[in-house]
Formats: sequence, C-alpha cells, structure tokens
Amino acid sequence: MLVAKLAMLGAEIKSFAMEDGSTVGRLFEMAEENFVQGAVSINGAIVNENTILRDGNLVFIARQTKGNLPFELQIIRLGAAEPMIAVAVEEGTTVLSAFNALDAGRRSNFIRADGTQVYQEYRLGNGSLIDANAPIVRPASGTERIICATKTKGN
Repeated sequence: MLVAKLAMLGAEIKSFAMEDGSTVGRLFEMAEENFVQGAVSINGAIVNENTILRDGNLVFIARQTKGNLPFELQIIRLGAAEPMIAVAVEEGTTVLSAFNALDAGRRSNFIRADGTQVYQEYRLGNGSLIDANAPIVRPASGTERIICATKTKGN
C-alpha cells in the first residue's frame, strides 16, 4: 500500500491510498482528473501515465506555470479538529492567498465572511513571525509550514 499526493498550483493537495505498483495514470483516474502529457511532474521531473508511483510521491499538475516549481505548504491550526491542510503554492505566494486557495468551507476557518482574519499571528515552521501579506519563500528542502495562532501573551 502506498499514499500518493496530487497537487495543482493554488489548490489543496489531495492524498490517495493506492496499491503498490500503481501508476500516475491510475492516480489521475482516482482523482477524476485528465492527464495532459508534459504537464505532470514528480520532484520537478516530467512524468508520463505509466510512471510507477512510490509511497509519499507528490505529483504536480502544471496547467499554467510562470517558471516557479510549486511546493507544499502545510497550514497548521493547533488544537483544531483538522489540524493540518496542505496546499500547493509557488514562491512568492502570501499566507492570505494560500487561504484563498482553499474551498469555501475550509477558507472560513481562516477568513471570516466580512474579510477579516480569524487568526492574528502566523509563524513559519522555524518559529519566525510572518505577516499575512508577506511572500512565502521556498524552503531549501522539504515542506514549509505556517502555524496559525491567536496572539499569545509574553511571546
């Protein structure tokens, strides 16, 4: 058994449990997406429908690109029923634009109907503060995390 993730820039990342030996084509069937030759990559390498998936592969659909490779941004809400949501973003995306990539039900966890923010503080995975309108820089390796919090006393 393996888990593969399917991502499109500016959209939530979807995970699929699949049989060992499954292909990219099978992933697209399960996701009900159309495979477009030359627009699908794993780790920056273009793949075809017959590419065998490995556990943990992050498969990107590049419908329209500006040249930046997308990366996974994990939005974390400590203590929430759904504590982590993954979104595919490119370097320069802001925290608020990442929230806007979520479906309406999840977006309301971060942005109220009147446009105000639910959380007052955002921290990167390394603990440093980031403004909601500041661009997110691609991590040197791995995944970036945004931790959402209400303001804390004494920190």
